[in-house]
Amino acid sequence: MIIVVENINFVNFIFIILFKIRNKEINSLAVHVIDNNKCNLVYRNLLSFFDIKFTILKWDFFELKDHKKRVHGQLIKHTIAKYIFYLINKKKLKINLETIDQKNFNIFFIKNILSQKWHLSSRTINDHFLIVNALEKLIKPEQDYLNGKIIYLLVNFPFIDLLRSYNKRKEIVFINIDYPISLRLFKKYLKNIFFETIMIIKILRNNISFNNKFKFPSIENRKIIIDTDMLMRDPEKFHSIKPLNRKSFLYVSESWYISKEKSKKLNEKGFSHMPIEIYPLDKYKIKKFFSLKKYFKFTNKKPVGLNFNENLFYNQSQKDYNLYLNGWYNIFIKTGAKIFFTHNKFSSSQIAASAAIRKCSGISATMQNSFQEFPFSNSILDFDLSFCFSNQFSNIENVIGSRLKYQIAVGYTNDYKFRDVIHDAKILRESLLKNGAKKIICFFDQGSNHDKRWSLHDQKSLEGYEYLFRKLIDNDWMGLIIKPKKPGMLINKLSKINNLYLEAMQTNRCQIVEQSVNNHIKNFDQIPAYISLASDFAIHDTMVAGTAGIESALVKTPTFYLDLYNISESIFYSKFNDKIVFNNLDKLWNNILYYFNNKKQYSDLYWNKIIHKIDPYQDGNSNLRIEKYLFSLQQGFENGYSSIDVLRFSADEFMKQWGEDKIIYYKENKK
Repeated sequence: MIIVVENINFVNFIFIILFKIRNKEINSLAVHVIDNNKCNLVYRNLLSFFDIKFTILKWDFFELKDHKKRVHGQLIKHTIAKYIFYLINKKKLKINLETIDQKNFNIFFIKNILSQKWHLSSRTINDHFLIVNALEKLIKPEQDYLNGKIIYLLVNFPFIDLLRSYNKRKEIVFINIDYPISLRLFKKYLKNIFFETIMIIKILRNNISFNNKFKFPSIENRKIIIDTDMLMRDPEKFHSIKPLNRKSFLYVSESWYISKEKSKKLNEKGFSHMPIEIYPLDKYKIKKFFSLKKYFKFTNKKPVGLNFNENLFYNQSQKDYNLYLNGWYNIFIKTGAKIFFTHNKFSSSQIAASAAIRKCSGISATMQNSFQEFPFSNSILDFDLSFCFSNQFSNIENVIGSRLKYQIAVGYTNDYKFRDVIHDAKILRESLLKNGAKKIICFFDQGSNHDKRWSLHDQKSLEGYEYLFRKLIDNDWMGLIIKPKKPGMLINKLSKINNLYLEAMQTNRCQIVEQSVNNHIKNFDQIPAYISLASDFAIHDTMVAGTAGIESALVKTPTFYLDLYNISESIFYSKFNDKIVFNNLDKLWNNILYYFNNKKQYSDLYWNKIIHKIDPYQDGNSNLRIEKYLFSLQQGFENGYSSIDVLRFSADEFMKQWGEDKIIYYKENKK
């Protein structure tokens, strides 16, 4: 028999010993620990006195697959929202805020809990689902039920039914010990009781004694609030064409990365902007706008049927929601806003903002930044409008339980940046050609983690680097440009193949984007189009988030995907000889050589048959369509229309110019 624990502590140690004593008929008992720490050594020695084996539970993320050989870790991200919706309905969870939309809170709740560690655990709920799949690998069918049983032993784990509903094997049993005498639980309990006081103290602390005291703009009569960190989407470029009066909108951001110099430049160009503080976390180096006024008050009423940990967990989510709701509502009241437009599709804060703008009889909108063809639970939405690349994948929002009124196809939402990088791409290309390169390949690294159990890991990711570095060294006709998704984390990863990396760089035919920008781990200045325009071929090392590959294809660079997850249902798979997806590097490389040697073109690839499904416009004007749509919304409110009529008016205006197929109207999703 096997008992699996996240880590060994006093509580589960006592349980294991008592379990061993009470079940003498068990042939052998082994304890598998997920997280290794210093305490494990002590408990390991103690367990050996009772003839209990101890081991660290290990697996490879890519070895856990379903019957179609799809990676479980990725499938969990597609489906976990439906398990949480099931839990909400089963437990009849209700928010203790009067006049608040329950559906909005449910979506906030899902996004909020998926983005953080689970209660007292050091792991996310996604991780715990994946652990269930890892336990399946431990099952030995030849053993009897008792000796073949696997117990997943947890302590103070709220809503254990989530794991039970996901589990499909009778050999796996879940036991949770609710143990109230815990220092960590006590601290969490005190934080929950004094939550509002703690938040007020943090906000005041974070906004006292700054050398950089931000000069706040006039915020009255700002009908549109645009929420973005202004790194990925520079206001100067996004609003290059001016249907909107710049005095009518205000940029805000909870995360502040832009420099003093950039802020000054934006002000000079008429782009009003300010940092805001709603949920205080780390202390910033800049003063932020905040308001402590409470319009909506939370009542501490315990839902029926929840134990102590579950009530504490759910209660804290409600308090988080109330803080965001009041914070955003304060901003909208002070500015007189009627339109909230956010670029932050994956954050829970903006879901509460959507509820807050509706309280002001306004409209909420978001936009797609990354390519998505399958459901992704973290991106569950509750907005009136969603600006997306195309309407090809419209059903994914229904599948995960999103609530939208209109979906508007505006094209690839980064395409307006392409024209600005053409000149610099030529310079980059010429620098490699001067050093002897004849053909240039660019490589987009999606990013990885060091622990191979939880996601695409460094060892797997480095296979692409090693392969291309060796090809570069062996082929003097080749140039190589590499753009990692997170340059700020690259040096540590490359240190594992340092000698090969240095040898590749010494060819002078290799360029790597190693710098991030403005204390962010990403580099938003050197976009994928800049790299691919300098190249003859592009490789993206994963299709899970294939945005860089799409951007390369949109600038007509022959682009190939390496599919590590076996997502054979993807739109990118072709049954013919124009393939753009390969499952190993050798096949991908041979295909590049085939196109190189036979002088094939972009038009010979499968991209030519599908690119219109991803971007129906391909004209570099997605920002213009979005801004004109925002202008129509603003015009509707100025005409005195209700929010419902404003939505209809704007949709009609857009369809007149771009066609009825570019807008989808969703009926109310009551899931």
